[in-house]
Amino acid sequence: MSIALAVILLGAASAAIVLGILGENAWAAVAGGVTMADLLGVLIYKPLAAINRSLVATQRIDIVHLAARERLRAIPDIQNPEKRVAAAKSVWEEIKADLQGLAAADPQ
Repeated sequence: MSIALAVILLGAASAAIVLGILGENAWAAVAGGVTMADLLGVLIYKPLAAINRSLVATQRIDIVHLAARERLRAIPDIQNPEKRVAAAKSVWEEIKADLQGLAAADPQ
């Protein structure tokens, strides 16, 4: 998407300059308008991409939370205290690993 916006921007800007020099004022204005619309598109595209990344990260955290909650709910049913502690420790280590994986995958 960024490459397409850059190509449109360069093409429209150069067309506006060339048409302006050649005296084609109406077409130069059209190309200038396309350039301005493209610049607005670039300004809108960047925040939308950041919002999309945030939504994806939020969904991943939600999945980790739901999976951890289900695993932790099963722990009180374990009768042996040593196995219960081992299961709880295992769940918390998995949560930690999941969150570290999410932090490492975040491109910020």
